[in-house]
Amino acid sequence: MVGMKIHKVCTTLFLFLSALTCFAQNDSAKKQLGIIPKVDLFLPIGAYAANQAAFSFSLEKFIGRYISIQAAYNYFYSKTPFPADYANVDDQYMSQIIPELRFYFNEHKNHKGFYAGIYPELILKHHVQEDISSLTTNYPYQLIYNQWMFGGGMDVGFQTFIVKRIALDFLFGYGMDEVKGVKVISQENAYLRYNSLGLNTIGNYPRIAVNVGYKF
Repeated sequence: MVGMKIHKVCTTLFLFLSALTCFAQNDSAKKQLGIIPKVDLFLPIGAYAANQAAFSFSLEKFIGRYISIQAAYNYFYSKTPFPADYANVDDQYMSQIIPELRFYFNEHKNHKGFYAGIYPELILKHHVQEDISSLTTNYPYQLIYNQWMFGGGMDVGFQTFIVKRIALDFLFGYGMDEVKGVKVISQENAYLRYNSLGLNTIGNYPRIAVNVGYKF
């Protein structure tokens, strides 16, 4: 079953890249607009390995010979319970909005080669459900809430082009975020957790992406 799913994913990616290659060959003479829509190939595979579903879309716009801005949107969905230090957490949705300012180091080829970037980040967690009724405890409860966080970080990467217009963008970064707000949707015997839902908690995380896009 897993082998069939991997085969389907690989086939889909192969057809997608083949279509981009053909389109790039037929469209190489057109005037460029300096924008690159991209999809991340790494995020869905990593999420699948963690029993989650995810996708990522980004758009890069050139604003100078060595500078660009990129906006990324990542979406995660998990319905498989995983243990935390206080409960089983499941059935949650998470959105990330990441605007980024990039600086390219290659003086001879614009927006190609190694780069460094800085970015702020907004994270929205929807319908986070905690349930410890099945665990050994004197205070079983269920709690459903939304949570939002704000942070930022830095990244480095390498971007190149195939057939002039197909972009390959390899990115690695590291950032931090802080929980800024929580809205409780429903609760059952959850008064023990109500005042400690991670407000002002600071976390750190890596950021990895393998983006494929098309330069217009």
